[in-house]
Amino acid sequence: KEMRTIEGNRISEYLFFNKFYFIALMLLKAVIAIMFVGLAIIGQIVIDMVNIQSTTHDFIIFIIIAVVYVIVLAVGMLLKEYLTTKFCNHCSLLLKNDYMKGIFSMNVCIYGQKETGTYLSELTNDVQLITDNYFRNSLDIIDNVVTFVCAAVYLSVLHYLMIIVMGVLLIIVLLLPLFLHKPLSKATKEYTDYLKDYTARIKEIFSGLYSVKIGGAETVYYSKIDDYHKKLIKRQNKLGFAYVLSGTLPMAVVVVLQLVSVLFAGFLALNNLLTVGMVMAVLQLGNSFFTPLSNISGQVSAIKGSKPLREQLLLMVKKSTEDDQSVKLKLEDAIRLNKVSFGYNGHKFILKDFSYSFKCNEKYLIIGESGSGKSTLLKLLAKFIIPQEGNINFDSMSYQDIQEKVLYGGALQYVEQDPFIFHDSIRNNIDLCQKGDEEQFKKVIEFCGLEDWIDSLPEGIDTVIDEEVNKISGGQKMRLALARALYYNPSVLLLDEVTSSLDKKNAEKIEEMILGLNILVIHVAHKSSERFKSSYSHILDFNNGTEQTCK
Repeated sequence: KEMRTIEGNRISEYLFFNKFYFIALMLLKAVIAIMFVGLAIIGQIVIDMVNIQSTTHDFIIFIIIAVVYVIVLAVGMLLKEYLTTKFCNHCSLLLKNDYMKGIFSMNVCIYGQKETGTYLSELTNDVQLITDNYFRNSLDIIDNVVTFVCAAVYLSVLHYLMIIVMGVLLIIVLLLPLFLHKPLSKATKEYTDYLKDYTARIKEIFSGLYSVKIGGAETVYYSKIDDYHKKLIKRQNKLGFAYVLSGTLPMAVVVVLQLVSVLFAGFLALNNLLTVGMVMAVLQLGNSFFTPLSNISGQVSAIKGSKPLREQLLLMVKKSTEDDQSVKLKLEDAIRLNKVSFGYNGHKFILKDFSYSFKCNEKYLIIGESGSGKSTLLKLLAKFIIPQEGNINFDSMSYQDIQEKVLYGGALQYVEQDPFIFHDSIRNNIDLCQKGDEEQFKKVIEFCGLEDWIDSLPEGIDTVIDEEVNKISGGQKMRLALARALYYNPSVLLLDEVTSSLDKKNAEKIEEMILGLNILVIHVAHKSSERFKSSYSHILDFNNGTEQTCK
């Protein structure tokens, strides 16, 4: 299914994904806010009816009306909260979709500059913070503004002096956001920055749990986790204090201001300028006058505090681009490297002035010790990294000019030493794009020798497998990865140590299979079976820089 997205230049655009829904929700919020202020009028009328000793009949009728009013208000408030939550969740969903679209549109070498835990933290924790601090608060401000305006209007109706005095007191509330949003913004940034590192470290420990247990290092890594938790709690406490400061302090100020306003209303009542019912109305209206402004103070602080997160996520959303998938690329001549050099993290070059041509349909075996540059060469050919010097051409086209989806969409496939298996059916693990090409599917299943294994499974091709629970053997996993690569009918196949973790029997079967392909195969291996070395067109030895031509 196609993901619905916004791809906005501002986070605020997500609030208008459905303008009718947004306007309807705002109208509902306005009506509920007006009805909430109406409670003050009901309280005033009840007290004044008692003071003037209205008839029991009139009083009972009014109480029935008041009860119905309160029930309608309660139902409306529940509906408003439900629809607001649903609306915010949908905004969050759209933002997550755009974030993932940005991830999928990133160049592979740029994606590799950050840990997967960082992306996971941004997708989950940062988006949730934006949902709570920006989407929710932006909508709730409407409630508070309407409530404040209605309360102000009714206070002016009661007596002009009330609105003047409360307006002066209001200035104190309005000044609070100027002092509160900076500590909240700083605490939010510190928390989210550390949370990304925390998520990455915990994910790393989970991934390496077998190594930890085999090495008997449980105590050491438990201590590390405890340290990570303490640092996280420290930042959570700091953020919590900032939230308390931006929320509780304005509320405390509001309580004091409400008391002042009620005392002033009492003074006016003593001078026969207000009735007792009106004083009770001022008590209720004070809450509807000052509290919304206090809430807005905290909400504005939270919205401003979320600005660094919003800007960071927008950078990812804006990475989303559409590649031209109509272009089909197939190797006709050769992949040529011209004086290519590359080194990791500013260190000395692993490859220096490397020049070579890998010709169409030939088979290349690249051997050498660890650190000799074999895998680096393969990553350069796969465009996972880019040369720091020199250039690479695919036939006559520069690698820099080839879009990734065009390169990977049929021209080139890469199989790593430990290919990833998704928690999904065997069918979907091979046909990742769900193209549904049954003829090609059956062809690669047969070629990779997966038929007997699949036929032995109760659910056959629809059997669910994954990396954790429903595991498969190393040989099956590698055959599955090769079937996945060959399904897209590439003209170039890059293999990185695909037989190194297999037993001799499975390794020889895999190697025999790839040598039977009528495409360019570049196989990087720490070592290779002597039985098949003569079957390769060329053997490049990165230990001594020699080339052996076998055919």
